[in-house]
Amino acid sequence: MSKTVLGICFSEVRNGNSAILLNELLKPASGKGYSVEQINVGEIDIKQCIGCFKCNNATFSCILKDDLEKLLAKIDAADAIVVTAPSYICAAPSQMKALLDRSAARALDQIENGGKRRIGVALSVAGATHTWYSMQRALPSLLLQLYHCDVIAQKVYGGIALKGEILNHPEVLAEAKQIGEQLVTALQGTMPELAPAAYSDGFLVCPVCKGDLFQLNVRGKITCGICGATLCKTGLLLPHYVALDRGKFTKDGAQEHTRYVGGRIMQGMDLAEETVRRLRLYEADGTILPTKPEQSEPQQAGKVVWESEADDAFCAVVPKAFQSFVRAAVEKKAAAQGHAVITKELFLAIKKASGN
Repeated sequence: MSKTVLGICFSEVRNGNSAILLNELLKPASGKGYSVEQINVGEIDIKQCIGCFKCNNATFSCILKDDLEKLLAKIDAADAIVVTAPSYICAAPSQMKALLDRSAARALDQIENGGKRRIGVALSVAGATHTWYSMQRALPSLLLQLYHCDVIAQKVYGGIALKGEILNHPEVLAEAKQIGEQLVTALQGTMPELAPAAYSDGFLVCPVCKGDLFQLNVRGKITCGICGATLCKTGLLLPHYVALDRGKFTKDGAQEHTRYVGGRIMQGMDLAEETVRRLRLYEADGTILPTKPEQSEPQQAGKVVWESEADDAFCAVVPKAFQSFVRAAVEKKAAAQGHAVITKELFLAIKKASGN
């Protein structure tokens, strides 16, 4: 069966440097006869996330009406995702962050439930030096990790800004085509040999996601800030780094995230009234209460029964991964209000009061 390769250019400049880079990257796959599609964010409508949490439903669908679902369907069908982007003030454009914000819950659910792995490549251009594209790798790395990719290459090419300027750097385009050939090899089932040590412009790069933002704890432990992989230094004269684990974008990592979010959902529903009170105070005159709200001790919910219509409504809007947490929180609320039966109307009222 033919492989499907999806190329996404995160630049609105028509035929700009990022578009040209993507063209060269995809030529080997096209030449192999694979199904190749290119998308430019300037030609589709992806709105910014508004933080309403309405995507926390059974299908992770967003209430905003635009081209997101069409793009996600193409991502689902892809065997490889190839991303190109310019650097805007140290990092990738906001359109990439908008896509991540609005699809992260859905993507993590797919990881947790054994979604297919893909091959990933991300190349970027920047007008300045590393100091001014210091965070450029972060969003592409995060995007490819969320969409369950084995990243075979990520690079940033500095000193390329003006439209078409990349054409003055044929060596860059030649390397992009070479990476495209590695992509074809990976799609055929042979992953390229990747050195355990990864450096770019003299800076350490994560061997898992190819990001270059790290966290260093007080004991000297290095963790990738993007994928969460823990790195171990090897070698004495020339230190190399290898990943001790694959970090948070694994089934275990996604399940841990679900447990954490589930706990937060329960806490949020428990404090819903207090949260609304504080929000109204702040909106009225900027008041910020100096102390944290008190969290009540966990209590066993009283015996309550769900009407079938309420249960159907619950299953339709609450993601499967969070259902046990939300169900317990709703039952606790209902019992505290003196209800022995949860109707559809009561469930929706409790849900609305919680801010979801």
